[in-house]
Amino acid sequence: MKWKGGKTCSFAAVAMALSGVARAQTAAPPAAPAQAAPAPPTAEPAPAFLQPSGTPVDFDATRPFISIFIAPGILANTEPHYPDPFFKVGRTPVALRMAPGVYTISAESPDIPSGSTILRVGSEPVLVRVKAGSDGMRGLGTLLMAAGAASLLAAIVIEVSYSPAPNGIAKSQIAVPLFIVGGAGVASGLTFYLLSGTTFEQEGPKPDRRGPAVAVTSVW
Repeated sequence: MKWKGGKTCSFAAVAMALSGVARAQTAAPPAAPAQAAPAPPTAEPAPAFLQPSGTPVDFDATRPFISIFIAPGILANTEPHYPDPFFKVGRTPVALRMAPGVYTISAESPDIPSGSTILRVGSEPVLVRVKAGSDGMRGLGTLLMAAGAASLLAAIVIEVSYSPAPNGIAKSQIAVPLFIVGGAGVASGLTFYLLSGTTFEQEGPKPDRRGPAVAVTSVW
């Protein structure tokens, strides 16, 4: 097709040019280079007191799956702090071979109060039994102690400040029952609290039925 002035325009050429521009604008960007996969985490080294040729030490419990933590030496503070000296060795029942020495043992579980004890490992096999306490009983003991303390405080306040009216009730008739109830509440609450704690029993020597290569067997 010819236009005025003798100039020729090719619609086919224009269409091809526009198509090329559109393809260039919509072309996908080049793919980013693939990132290298992260290296798998390295396992923590076993604590030095766990030795294949050490003394057999077994941990059992009245409830399953109680976590056992061990720290070398005698520690007065077993609460979580940094740096943490305790190593988790597994959940009951757990069998270890430990180097002779003195250790602090801590037992923990969401359903029981935490407890700790001192363990002395010599050359004879040892069995440590964890007697799990009760969080519910400990809570009841705390509640009874709080109620008993409140009753005792009320009795003291009455003894100090109460002035009966003529022909009224004597303050001893109010304070004495409060003293009795308060004392009973504190005593029973303290008993429940102490009985609900997690305790340990150590039995040994215990016959060893394992080979020298066993270091740790446990359910994690």
